[in-house]
Amino acid sequence: IVNTWQDPIPENGQIENKESKDAQLETWIPFANKKEWKLTEEDEEGEKFVYGQFKDQLENLTKPPLIGKIIYDTTPPIPAIQIPSLDLKKQIVTIEMQPEDNLSNMLIVGKVRLSNVYFDGKQDKDSQGEPLEWLPVKKEMEWKLSTGSGRKTVYVQFRDPAGNLSKVISEEADVDVTPPEIVEFSPNDEKNFVPVNALVTITFNEIIDEESLTNSKMEVIGLSTTGSNETIYKGSLGTVGSTIQFLPDNTFSNLTEISVRFKATVIDQYQNPIVQEKEWAFSTGLGVWPGDTNNDGVVDILDIIPIGLYWKKQTIVRESRSLMWLVQPARPAVSIDALTEEKIATTFADADGDGLISANDIVPIAQNWAKTHQIQNQPSNVVETAPASWPKNQQQLAEQFNIYEQMLHRLEKLPDSEGILQLRQFLGKQISWINQQLIPHQTQLLANYPNPFNPETWMPYQLAKDGVVVLIIYNTLGEVVRSFNLGYQTAGYYLDQTRAVHWNGKNRTGESVTSGLYFYQIQVESGKWKYTDARKLVLVK
Repeated sequence: IVNTWQDPIPENGQIENKESKDAQLETWIPFANKKEWKLTEEDEEGEKFVYGQFKDQLENLTKPPLIGKIIYDTTPPIPAIQIPSLDLKKQIVTIEMQPEDNLSNMLIVGKVRLSNVYFDGKQDKDSQGEPLEWLPVKKEMEWKLSTGSGRKTVYVQFRDPAGNLSKVISEEADVDVTPPEIVEFSPNDEKNFVPVNALVTITFNEIIDEESLTNSKMEVIGLSTTGSNETIYKGSLGTVGSTIQFLPDNTFSNLTEISVRFKATVIDQYQNPIVQEKEWAFSTGLGVWPGDTNNDGVVDILDIIPIGLYWKKQTIVRESRSLMWLVQPARPAVSIDALTEEKIATTFADADGDGLISANDIVPIAQNWAKTHQIQNQPSNVVETAPASWPKNQQQLAEQFNIYEQMLHRLEKLPDSEGILQLRQFLGKQISWINQQLIPHQTQLLANYPNPFNPETWMPYQLAKDGVVVLIIYNTLGEVVRSFNLGYQTAGYYLDQTRAVHWNGKNRTGESVTSGLYFYQIQVESGKWKYTDARKLVLVK
């Protein structure tokens, strides 16, 4: 038996190996039914031939020589599989086999073994001790995955006719044989002051088939806190992924308890059905129309009043601070149990939603001038609008004067429009009128407050004429403790802490004075006219 053939065989018994150019000794061996034979080490993979010849006792030779063809293969096949559908409803999966081998057609002569648990490819059992069976490779093979829903893994190994084993590969697929379940609903019953434009949603643990909602029903009813007004909200149902949404045709009413009843046969994308029922409730907050600060349905001059009435009061900053003429969800600055008429009105008065009622709230009034909206029915124990006016004592008139001046100054920075022009005209007239009311009939030094005091006090006064003002504090010996040169001041009331003279209980050198009786004197000069008056104050430490 030889790997190459030369005819005739030379007398020296040497046969030249044409592939290796080495001499190979021809040796006759006893006949046997089976004989192991080794190819030359230099042989590469592929189709190989072995030549053989028989000789009998009379030296007769078989001619021509016999030729044996074999496939020499030491390279493992390349494994490849594919699961066409990675999202499955059933446990039975179809696997496409796509192995490759250079020297054999694996779909005809190859073998494959599969498992639902990992195996290393070297043993005949998987990691759980179950035997692994070699099966003929087919283009498509059915395989049963492990039971239950979730992500499943298939482990596969191939073997070619030469016995070469591929590496173990795996492929994953999601199996769902369980119906969908509710995992979240919103707004939930723990949330108070839900936005009036909120969506009502129910979220499931998997994607929902929107066509299955044809016969679904979501009933949304609003009930006022007094129970006297009931509103049924109409809207449309839709799905976004795993969430069912109810989009109401109109925004919810202010400060209303909303009850939701949902009933539907819900089907997931694998056609697993279930009848779902859910009931819950939540309470809405307020819907502010930017500029309608008294919530009477129209933006006009009257919307200036709530700004002044609740001046410098704080609210909760609105999530959306847009000034567009759309309802803006807002939350009062207290819990629903502590809600008062003032807190509700204050929320409406914060027209720009920045959390502070100030001159900036005049801007939405100007921008949305004369626009209207439909007034929602409020519960009977809630006041929608602010009072029509302030009490007009002198101190409040001074405060109102200051507020109107700030509003007018804010409007001066805006370009002209119908609303801005009307607001400027109105504020100008109000400022002129208040200014006349703020001129006292007589100049007077008023009682300090607090009195007795420690460590500070304020000394108010009023001027009937413009003039230069000086205020001096004396001790009981007539010595000057502190003096305040206030300069030229216009006629008016200097009453509150922003305008009255403030004394911190210290002398001219910055040292704190002792407890006791003191006097404060005012001196006003206006040309030849002079005014002087004095009052007592007491420091108690």
